[in-house]
Amino acid sequence: MGILSSLITSLTAFYPESLDPNTSKDLVNVSMARILGKFPTFAAWSYKKRNGHPIIYPDNDLDYCSNFLKMMFELPSEPYKPNSVVTDALNKLLKTKNPILTQSKNVKLFEKKWSKWLGRKYSVFCNSGSSANLLMLSALQQGEYLKNNKVVVPSVAWATDLSPVIQLGLEPLLCDSNMKDLSVDLEHLERIFQEESPSVLMFVSVLGLVPDMNKIVELCFEYDVILLEDTCESMGCEYKERKLGTFGKMSSFSTFFGHHISTIEGGIISTDDKDLYELLVSIRSHGWDRDLSKETQNKLQKEWGVSEFNALYTFYYSGFNMRSTDLQAYIGLTQIDRLDDWGKKREDNYHLYRIL
Repeated sequence: MGILSSLITSLTAFYPESLDPNTSKDLVNVSMARILGKFPTFAAWSYKKRNGHPIIYPDNDLDYCSNFLKMMFELPSEPYKPNSVVTDALNKLLKTKNPILTQSKNVKLFEKKWSKWLGRKYSVFCNSGSSANLLMLSALQQGEYLKNNKVVVPSVAWATDLSPVIQLGLEPLLCDSNMKDLSVDLEHLERIFQEESPSVLMFVSVLGLVPDMNKIVELCFEYDVILLEDTCESMGCEYKERKLGTFGKMSSFSTFFGHHISTIEGGIISTDDKDLYELLVSIRSHGWDRDLSKETQNKLQKEWGVSEFNALYTFYYSGFNMRSTDLQAYIGLTQIDRLDDWGKKREDNYHLYRIL
């Protein structure tokens, strides 16, 4: 039995043995439906006949899967066709002479183009939006930007807005959310600022909804709180003609396949602070200076008495390996120019659903 079949076996164990014959023909592993809808090559379906037929596990059988989908949900049985944006980019890259697939020039091109589109000076491409949140907090901690170890996290957020706070030994303070835009409740936030005097607000813009950024910025300034923006779900959204992700000291974005643009997996941090940018670049890659500007390399080597040769294997910070690849960056480069148009279509769809 293959890995996928083993997974199916585990999942189907949670389903009841008996089903209402008037409402269901088969026992379907519905939890795999979204995966199959996007990537049928990675999906396997199982079903169990009520009349005692054995469980069937068709691993990676596209024809079977698509026909089964059609039978159960009356969907077209055509095999999945990959998005042309991605396949075109991959074909062009792989046809170049001796393409470099690890982090290289395409990553820098992607970071530069993204910064221009967003309206910030610097960007760092990493392996996920979750890693981006961890890198932001780690940079503040290692750069000694924090006045204490307290970080405010909204109650409506993703797990990796909270988990980096815990992983880095910081203290999370949960803030209630409002019903209008699902971001922080401003009264509760100010009360936390007054009573706890935290160092950081990990602010989350949820589902493309636009909060009152003027008030958020004012509160952070008044109480000396560093504003970080998790903008993974709100790429391209604007507050008073200014893009979300340009209000905080740093902002994070996700280029996972479920977000506005996709590099399959990926994350971005953007900032206007050059020192923070250099620190992010270093801790993204182990804490060394290889990817830093020559000016910063010379400064670090002089400060710590490190020769140019030894600098190749000198680690100045407690770093990670959160690099992206040129392959992912190349895929992303082809999509930035389409972001505004795609955002407009999303907005049109939103208004359409409201009418319906």
